[in-house]
Amino acid sequence: MKTFTTLFYLWLTNQHLTKETWLIWYYMYKRFGYKSKIITPEIKWEEYPEAKFINWVEIVSKKWFKIWLIHFWLIGYLLKNSKKTDILNLFHFSLPSLFYWLIYKLLNKRWFIYLKLDYNINLFKDNGYKIYNINPIINVISTPFENLLINICNIISVEAEEWENLLKNYNKRFEKNLICMPNWADDINIKNAIGHINSFQEKENLIITVWRNWTYQKNTEMLLNIISNTNLKNWKIKIIWSIDNVFIEKIKKFFKEYPHFKTIVEFTWPKTKK
Repeated sequence: MKTFTTLFYLWLTNQHLTKETWLIWYYMYKRFGYKSKIITPEIKWEEYPEAKFINWVEIVSKKWFKIWLIHFWLIGYLLKNSKKTDILNLFHFSLPSLFYWLIYKLLNKRWFIYLKLDYNINLFKDNGYKIYNINPIINVISTPFENLLINICNIISVEAEEWENLLKNYNKRFEKNLICMPNWADDINIKNAIGHINSFQEKENLIITVWRNWTYQKNTEMLLNIISNTNLKNWKIKIIWSIDNVFIEKIKKFFKEYPHFKTIVEFTWPKTKK
């Protein structure tokens, strides 16, 4: 069986195993017949114990206490396994990514490289439309590495058309291998897991949102501002995600200003077991 291998030098958590990243690994197996492998410093099994029993993905993990040691371990994995890797996948535009791919390319003549970008558009604009930093010295040094990384990737994907257009205007090299691949949900498995789907008449008037609340990308404040200025009539809203001290204080402030929403808007913890 062919292999689709992801070097994931961040800590793999429930967040990654329940987002679009997991669907990439799943559909490489389901649609294209690849054995998906995830090479990661650590997986928090207590957050996602079901992953141990999934036979179509192999997770190789090791706990590290020093972040810089992780890269040596991943390089060692590549030196040993590059020839057995049909597609190498990494996330993020970074210098470690370049080193990983160069090693892989040198050791595997049939190399195929896929890079998935998850970048902050606002940060890109704040940096003067530069991937790394507005500092001209850093950009001069990084440009040759950046061009090399773009050139050796077979496919690079981003999540939004705006980001695709910005990158293609920023560096013309992106035109040959950059695609827009929006995040998605596995509607087929969702339907199979749910079984019976209620008709429109059977459904509740309920709006549910699940995201990292209070991060500026998600702009929860804007949602609450819209809610406070909307006549929801017989509709209710459930906002699901982790609740920290900052979150709690903002919830208190919202309900203090709009006490009549206490029976309409509900904040709750996420469901980690999918």
